[in-house]
Amino acid sequence: MVTSVSRYPFPATPDGWFALARSDEIAPGAARSLHALGRELRMEGDAQGRASIAGTCTCEANGFVYAWHHAGGAAPSYAVTRYRADESAWTPWRSSAYCVRVHVQDMTENILDRAHFTSVHDMALPEREHFDVRFEGASLVVDQSMRVTALSAAGIVVRSRTTTNGPGLVAVEVKQGALDMLTYITQTPRDEERCDVSLHFSMRRLPDAAATGRIAELNERITRAQFEQDVPIWEHKCYRARPALADGDGPVSEYRRWFRQFYSAWRDAGAAEEAR
Repeated sequence: MVTSVSRYPFPATPDGWFALARSDEIAPGAARSLHALGRELRMEGDAQGRASIAGTCTCEANGFVYAWHHAGGAAPSYAVTRYRADESAWTPWRSSAYCVRVHVQDMTENILDRAHFTSVHDMALPEREHFDVRFEGASLVVDQSMRVTALSAAGIVVRSRTTTNGPGLVAVEVKQGALDMLTYITQTPRDEERCDVSLHFSMRRLPDAAATGRIAELNERITRAQFEQDVPIWEHKCYRARPALADGDGPVSEYRRWFRQFYSAWRDAGAAEEAR
């Protein structure tokens, strides 16, 4: 059991939808216990394999089971965004799971740190830069272009759209030529210190099955490597309510004000904390 004091001033579990399992992990009539969202949960599958958790609002979408958490017990205020409408046209999810000592707010803030893509990851800025950030209700949408240099020094310019769906779900879409790829990130608080993070990759099938397999394997390898480069930074950094920002850091202050909507039990205190 983790007994240390949290590194963050806000609650470990914000309000929102969080993934607890893949739907294909729930067998009809079976039950399983898991620790998530700061408590012990029991998940059961009915005769058709549909999952439920006693006393908790759940839903299934994108091949995952989600639980709704709200500090005040309020009903869901937004829906889980659905992807891969025609699942048969897409490859099955390729998943990698991690347990990271980080808060979901701190992790998602990384999306806005454009400078770290060049200093931490195998990326460089393209000749024609594009970086657009929008806050839309429960979602943060970031459109950007980067030059991926993991495969060659010249790099490949890639344009992506990253969309958060509340505090626990992130989708990275890359559409380039015939390629239509999706990296779906589920980040679920486990306790005061740790977060369970899973990376799930799927792509629209190409006519050439062998090419589809090679591209999927390559993308998974690069995505995992980039994520693992971030882990030691997340696990050792200190949260600052009023950070010293530099050019290229992105709209961090606006992001934190937007994220405050997911703290129903801390919202006023959060405003006071950042105003000091």
